[in-house]
Amino acid sequence: LASIYLQLSDLLTENGYLTIVVKNIKKKGRNYPFAWDLSAALMEKYHLLPETFWCQDDINLAPYGYGNTFVSNTFHQYCLHFQKK
Repeated sequence: LASIYLQLSDLLTENGYLTIVVKNIKKKGRNYPFAWDLSAALMEKYHLLPETFWCQDDINLAPYGYGNTFVSNTFHQYCLHFQKK
């Protein structure tokens, strides 16, 4: 995925902007900071700008993992904003 966004920089105008909507990943009881790993990978061609949050208020909270372990709901995504170097 990072390679696609890195190649995309060739199509952007000088100092052009790119926004990617992404969230971190939870899989098999582990958390992976996907949004931040992707940001780090894109820093060679982009400046990372302050992120914004997209809160999804149409997702119900539920006790996932109840009785076994706590698993929080993911009801937000990150809007990562970049500017081409």
